[in-house]
Amino acid sequence: SKLRIQHALSDGKQFDGRSFRYDPRLVLRPDGTPLYDMIFDASEERRQVVEQSLPALRGRIRVVGDLRADALLRLEAKRASIRAAWGHAADDRVVVLCSTWGAGSLIEQIGPALVEEARRLGATTNFRFVLSVHPDSWRDPRHRAWLHRVDALRGVRVLPAGEAWPAAFVAADALISDHTSLLAMYALLRK
Repeated sequence: SKLRIQHALSDGKQFDGRSFRYDPRLVLRPDGTPLYDMIFDASEERRQVVEQSLPALRGRIRVVGDLRADALLRLEAKRASIRAAWGHAADDRVVVLCSTWGAGSLIEQIGPALVEEARRLGATTNFRFVLSVHPDSWRDPRHRAWLHRVDALRGVRVLPAGEAWPAAFVAADALISDHTSLLAMYALLRK
């Protein structure tokens, strides 16, 4: 049996101008038969839409929810302790700067200017900033060096490579982000 587990809640990813999630070239063989015996997805609505547009996938998509979303919502009960552990006062306004990777990412487009403005605001207001970047950004030597410099400057907490973003999202009062698929996860918190 061949199983496909979808990435993220949203459909924002694109592959060659088409939806990354259900592009026929990614889920069907050239003869139109399904590549996968079963596909896990988070949404009943999406299952219905896909089965209507790609009838060959009927009966193969199983709606299983999203374990990451469930864990994020459970973590919400620990908001005060997360903020306290990170040194944030009750009246601090925590803003997460969240970036995916690649040429169109937040850190590529406006990263240095955004971080400098965050540092300036953090020094004169009760705004506190946390920078969360895609793991691939840490693998890029240029980005890794910049992230270490930002972290050493004070004023913006840089989440280390591998540190989970859920705690930052729960602690946050607001999010500034690019097109990362994590936007849908933050939206679940209804902030």
